[in-house]
Amino acid sequence: MKKYFHLSFFLLTIISFSCGSDKGPGINKDNLQKYLHVPSPSWQDQILYFIVTDRFMDGDSTNNDQGAGEYKKGDGAYWNGGDLKGITQKINYIQELGVTGVWITPPVANQWRNPQHTGTGNHGYWASRLDQVDKHLGDLGDYKMLSATLHSKGMYLIQDVVVNHFGDFYTYDGPYDPEDVSKNFKLHDVEQPMQYPFNHNDAREEEDRELGIYHFAPNFTDHSDTIQKTQFQFADLDDLNTSNPLVRDALRENFGYWITEVGVDGFRFDTPHMVEHDFWHSFLHKKEGEHLGIDLLAKQQGKQHFLTAGEVAFFPKPFDHSGTKEARKYLGTKNKPEMNSILNFPLNTAINRVFIEKKPTSTLSFRIKSIQENFQRSDQLLNFIDNHDAPRLLAKSDRQTMRQALLFIMTIPGVPVIYYGTEQELTGMRQTMFKGGTGSPDRDYFDTESDYFKFVQSLVKLRKTNEVFRRGQLKVVRDNSYGPGLFVYEMRLDDVSALILINTSEKLQLVDGLSVPTFNPGNYVSKYSIGAQNEILTVSHDRIIDMILEAKSAQVYVNTDHSQTKFDLHGTIEIK
Repeated sequence: MKKYFHLSFFLLTIISFSCGSDKGPGINKDNLQKYLHVPSPSWQDQILYFIVTDRFMDGDSTNNDQGAGEYKKGDGAYWNGGDLKGITQKINYIQELGVTGVWITPPVANQWRNPQHTGTGNHGYWASRLDQVDKHLGDLGDYKMLSATLHSKGMYLIQDVVVNHFGDFYTYDGPYDPEDVSKNFKLHDVEQPMQYPFNHNDAREEEDRELGIYHFAPNFTDHSDTIQKTQFQFADLDDLNTSNPLVRDALRENFGYWITEVGVDGFRFDTPHMVEHDFWHSFLHKKEGEHLGIDLLAKQQGKQHFLTAGEVAFFPKPFDHSGTKEARKYLGTKNKPEMNSILNFPLNTAINRVFIEKKPTSTLSFRIKSIQENFQRSDQLLNFIDNHDAPRLLAKSDRQTMRQALLFIMTIPGVPVIYYGTEQELTGMRQTMFKGGTGSPDRDYFDTESDYFKFVQSLVKLRKTNEVFRRGQLKVVRDNSYGPGLFVYEMRLDDVSALILINTSEKLQLVDGLSVPTFNPGNYVSKYSIGAQNEILTVSHDRIIDMILEAKSAQVYVNTDHSQTKFDLHGTIEIK
């Protein structure tokens, strides 16, 4: 039996994979700086855990209420108390799940309450300044402690970033006149931004109009109009003029600050499709002002493969390549690169159609092929089943469906993203994990002994201990063009292979005459089952498989003729 052993895998198994123990050194003020900056990992080997910080864990109750009527524990429209200290306190819980990176919502100072008093900035997407941690979440020291603690345990930190807009500090109280943007302009009676140059937000002032920090414009109404989408306001949020060199340099300075000061390992960009393409190349890869582009700065800090992933929210129609092609544009070109990854909304759309809506499984086959044809490195895309902007899958379907969808993203190329609380079967879109918060009046949700925690934990382990799922090539073997039913695919890596069979139907399915030339039953074992344990009925001499797949079940077989322990968290494969 041929075996592959990597020293890095052995060491990181000791550091990172031991569940339930507090690995890594204790972090204090004396050694904190040592752990802030670590090399970039190979992202296709990572599994991310996405946290809405205000909803995860309240680690410091003294920062909850800032006296602006913005805090009301238990009410989803208000701040609930989660903070950076809370995440740090629960890193052992996150590590026990097996994930290797934490992605948090924007930690920057936010508008605490909007002028209409209809919502609060608890989510982090209404910035008031970009160089400070919001007081509800803690301070710079708390953020550094989170970063250093994660790094000391072989884990990574992704920060959510907004460049398209600030909070809601101005509006138009009457018809908009593009020839006179000061007409009917009104500053809201709220505390205004104080940070330069974002404090120049009054269209009635000649200096502010000449500086052009903002697009002084009304809300956009036509998503197909590129000018409106990139230059008008979205939901009354003040739109930054990202074509202005002064704005670009200020954004480089402010978001570069979090790399140099905190050591974040990647950015996830909010609403990138509302910003012109040229901005992304400039912001990430150029020095056109006083400050280096984000990718250049990260490399200077020793992070050669800093993750830059965009929330490119395109929802392709079935059997249509256009949405995938539009999403691909945000990676730029060889001569003019932009980001190096996206959130895989095209795939997520197909997941919803096939697993929840019970559409033909060929819908998923088409989307996989479309992604493979349009993305050179599909293994760098962020794959997910849930996020913070839509009802959770479990709220729209059932436990068995969610298990199938999770197994799917854990056994295909890409970076799986687990939305916080999925492992505890939360159903609220932004429900808290801690007792007394919104959606969780009676209990905390950090139970590492629950069946579903153990289920997700086992899926994570399956992916981490079988390299074929992280670095292999995907080939669809069988699907159904007429409705729910079989979806069968093979993952191949060199001479190692895995066979994954999923039945999305409410009825059992006969898998007859399935041709898998690599399948030798003597070398394959069942690695994972969802629902009933499905038995292979026959395998002919020419590798034709017959079996029955029970309703809403799944089965994973892996070639055991080779060791699957090749795993290098600190690899150097470049994202392209």
